[in-house]
Amino acid sequence: MHKKLNWLKSALFSISLALAPVAINAQSATRQIEKSVTFHINRSDIDPALGNNAQSLSDINNFIEAANADSCIKVTEVMFCGYASPDGSLEFNKKLAKRRMETIEKLTIGGG
Repeated sequence: MHKKLNWLKSALFSISLALAPVAINAQSATRQIEKSVTFHINRSDIDPALGNNAQSLSDINNFIEAANADSCIKVTEVMFCGYASPDGSLEFNKKLAKRRMETIEKLTIGGG
């Protein structure tokens, strides 16, 4: 197991939904969920069979769908926050983290 962990990297994704109330004089709110998605090292594609990825992606989608189904609110923004490990150059990791975020967005809010 220790050897296997050397080639896997986990990324914590925090998803925030900005919500605008439908009712007059109601207050705006933010709902948030944090889920971890595991990537193979130096890759941005998601292997649903890896780690707890299938459950995490399902939880993310369910969270977004529940917010969209609530007739009392309107989702005005969805934000994802993630990272890549500090291994390698800063420039490479910035690009990798961006590609990973794009993958998560496509699989959740992008209908991938």
